[in-house]
Amino acid sequence: MAAEFDAVRFFDEMTALVDDSTRAKSGLAALRRIIHMACWALESDGVAFVEFGPAVGRVIAANGRAEVALGRRVESGDPVLIELLQGDRVVAGRVAGLPADLSAGLGEDGYLLGRIAHGARSIGMVLAMVRPSEPAIEVRRRSVMNFVAVLISRLYREDLGLPLHADPAPRVPPETSLLLDGDGIVCWLNPKAKALLEAASVTLGAPLPLPRPGPGQVVDHHLPDGRWLTVMAHRLPDGAGESILIRDVTEARRWEQSRELFVALTSHELRTPVTVIKGFADTLNDRWDALDDDGRRHAARVLGQRATDLARLLDRLLAAVGEPGVPPVVSRFDLVEAISEALGSLPADSRARVRLHLPEKMPSVFGERGSIGSIVSELLTNALKYASPASGPVEVIGVCDSRTVGLQVSDRGIGVRPEHVESAFERFWQADTGDHRRYAGVGLGLYLVRRIVERQNGWVSLRPRESGGTIAEVRLPRGDLKAGGA
Repeated sequence: MAAEFDAVRFFDEMTALVDDSTRAKSGLAALRRIIHMACWALESDGVAFVEFGPAVGRVIAANGRAEVALGRRVESGDPVLIELLQGDRVVAGRVAGLPADLSAGLGEDGYLLGRIAHGARSIGMVLAMVRPSEPAIEVRRRSVMNFVAVLISRLYREDLGLPLHADPAPRVPPETSLLLDGDGIVCWLNPKAKALLEAASVTLGAPLPLPRPGPGQVVDHHLPDGRWLTVMAHRLPDGAGESILIRDVTEARRWEQSRELFVALTSHELRTPVTVIKGFADTLNDRWDALDDDGRRHAARVLGQRATDLARLLDRLLAAVGEPGVPPVVSRFDLVEAISEALGSLPADSRARVRLHLPEKMPSVFGERGSIGSIVSELLTNALKYASPASGPVEVIGVCDSRTVGLQVSDRGIGVRPEHVESAFERFWQADTGDHRRYAGVGLGLYLVRRIVERQNGWVSLRPRESGGTIAEVRLPRGDLKAGGA
């Protein structure tokens, strides 16, 4: 239970946070501070914040008892959730009445929900676990939650480092037209493309704020909200003005950039093992008689290792661009045993840097046992790559609670910036970009881990480590709570 509420301290802290968020302390860092203060002011056992992205919601910040939900996927189309988010800004209820994908593991007490809105659209929600209290405290809690919801809404409204998930551009006609008079003033607009024209700052009775191409030319233009437009112009008869055609080509650009990035990254990563394989194959072919048995065995061993690396890279690329495929084969299994087996398949130098903190016995897990090797391998590869110093240890820790069993992979490396914790799960994303990247890789590891874990009704999260470095955590359902299964 949080310490006794102090109104003066609460509002002083929140005022300081508002000042900070307009300068440098914004985005996820500011959001975490807000829910930390909310947990104390609401006398809550835990607070979670769900952000609704383009497709689904996800818990992007949490503390106290709710920290287990960090990274959890929340289906934004759930009827119960839709009803909650269409109501008042602050709603109270019982945790058991929340959607199952949100309530699991959060206890049986009450909750207080604050809706974060941008206009008429709900873009997030604060969920605090609270126990019944006297009426005066309940009234104060509602006031505090209302204030917290308004403050977080401000972070989103003023684009202060949020949202973490890219918000897609409004659905508008892919192209639109307008007319300019002889003086270059906008004299007609297509009313069906209001959103696109407003984003481009095009207004009736004002000069065109976009580049005006010459006859037969096409000009590209990048809007502040990230969209790309092409602008074409056609002169009207008798010098009466111009017809301007604007086309939104954002999606086409995005696909083209993804394709170029895919080709660049894969060619870079494929080149190393292919070069090594060719080099050692040529050595064996040209110098077979000059090599002794040890030299031949060494060459064969390197060829085998590089071929394995190449096969693994190809498997990851195919998994990343393919369809989800058949449902996983799930059963109850011992996670400690599965982790130990997965570590045994790692190279010896990688195993030497891993420090295990696994209890002798944990509750069974209900999931796909065969996937644990891929999960552990991807998380450890990522952690070992960014560990500091380069030879520093990486810890694997077993964790469990009343609803889940999982593992943490913790390193002391460069750490992950708060604004990157969700971007890191995107396909081909890397924080270290440019022509001279310090770290190899195609940016698929965490994307694949989330894909594998979520199809087993689990979730994965990434967060900075307080003492430096990063903690990646995977949670899967407890096997002793699942009805059915092997």
